[in-house]
Amino acid sequence: MKKIVLAFNMLALVALVSCKKDTPPPPPPAPEPQVIVAPPPPPPTKAEESDGTSISVGSDGVEVSTKDGTKKTDINVKDGKGSIEIKK
Repeated sequence: MKKIVLAFNMLALVALVSCKKDTPPPPPPAPEPQVIVAPPPPPPTKAEESDGTSISVGSDGVEVSTKDGTKKTDINVKDGKGSIEIKK
């Protein structure tokens, strides 16, 4: 009885070994192309007004601007109407 069980186990082992498929491993996936994103440009810098006086005369009126440190005065005269803006 033991010989039959031993023979059957040997036959099963041979069947398992002979049915094993030797397939090569699949090739690795192709690397994805890297997308390089350029950094956003820096925000434009505000041109700080220098101290001094500027006068502009044109066909539409007169504009006078004066700046001294933190004090600023703007005078606009257009079409006979004037406006004054003073910032401290």
